[in-house]
Amino acid sequence: MNEEIQDKIKQGDELMAVGNYEAARAVFEGVLAVDKGNFDAHYDLGNACVNLGSFNEGIESFRRALLVRPDSGEARYSLACALFLSDRYAEAVREFNRCEERGFTPVEMYQILETIFVSSDDPVQAIRCANKAIALEPLNPRHYVDKAQLYVLRGQLDEAVGCLREVEGLLPDAAEPYIVESQILLRSGDRDAAIAALDRALARFPEDATLLLAKGRTLNVSERYAEAKGVLDQARVHAGGNETLLASIDFQEGLASAGLGDLDSSIAALERAMAVDPSADEVMLTLITECAAARRFEDCERFCDQVISGGLDVDEHTTAAAVYWKAATMKELGRTDEALAAFREAAGTLRRITIEHPGLVEGYAYRLMCHKELGEHDKALELADHIIQLDPDNPAGYAFKAEALSASGDDEGAATFRAKTRELKSDFAF
Repeated sequence: MNEEIQDKIKQGDELMAVGNYEAARAVFEGVLAVDKGNFDAHYDLGNACVNLGSFNEGIESFRRALLVRPDSGEARYSLACALFLSDRYAEAVREFNRCEERGFTPVEMYQILETIFVSSDDPVQAIRCANKAIALEPLNPRHYVDKAQLYVLRGQLDEAVGCLREVEGLLPDAAEPYIVESQILLRSGDRDAAIAALDRALARFPEDATLLLAKGRTLNVSERYAEAKGVLDQARVHAGGNETLLASIDFQEGLASAGLGDLDSSIAALERAMAVDPSADEVMLTLITECAAARRFEDCERFCDQVISGGLDVDEHTTAAAVYWKAATMKELGRTDEALAAFREAAGTLRRITIEHPGLVEGYAYRLMCHKELGEHDKALELADHIIQLDPDNPAGYAFKAEALSASGDDEGAATFRAKTRELKSDFAF
């Protein structure tokens, strides 16, 4: 390679280093115009194209580089990555396998393969790749966490916890595995064990705000609200100026205060969280429902309007809540005619939402309540039956059926479904 071409390639690499991929691409294409067999130019051109989102051109450049140097593991790996980014998974796996055959095995390759196999619904292969990543980097806790999550996808919660206990013994100073273990145990319904996992971590890191937040969240889920508030106060002390972390603490504090019946404190904490991220779905959803529970209907309507205006990037659950509670607050504020029109419009909006998201139980519930308000009891009963069919173990479905029957004048039927609700959750609040 002559000195002038070397200088050109160096110039292109420097442009790549500062993110000027278009200019770098032009430089590499200029080199190839005079030296068609230049491996470095083909390879670097491939990287420039991939960074510009031109995956097909990048793939062709990597293939040309491999024609010059068939044994280049780096070029083959880059080709496989470009195929992966193009969603050409089968071809990507084939090229990654060729990398492995040639002894080129960066740990990132196995992480990408995990992603491919998960998307292909092949968790067994994904776990094998996680094991290979662990073999390459046995002191990296991330790989053990990834493996545990793969076990969770297979429903093997005991194996997931065992994997995390393994890394806990190997790397006791890694905090993340304790948090993930706690989440898995919570999912399995073992709340005490979930809290115990976090306590083991906090014995090592008593001032870790993220761990304290995780414990506060777990205590909230366990309905131990007073304890949660105490732990969240500690988390706030150690959070420093981390606004995102403080917003998460505020949200959990809002849930704890609501659990303790202090709705005004709950709403204040939730508003602090919203100030950091106005599009936080879960926070906005909770704000709307807590304002309604506190009978702060003007505030409830204000938050509903923020969602309905379209100015926030919120999910379908939050949108469904907003369109229902907008109408419900109008009714509570005595604007009866407006409310009836709003319930009619909300029923239509919610129908569209549930068509697009047929598994959204809450969407059907809000539709049911709109039809009940409109006196359309047959539609409400039909929706109650659909909710029960979607989630037969959810007591709310039977409670909705009881309400719909009561509204239609069938008190005996309503009593039967209230009893079923109590059977599923003895302290259910109607």
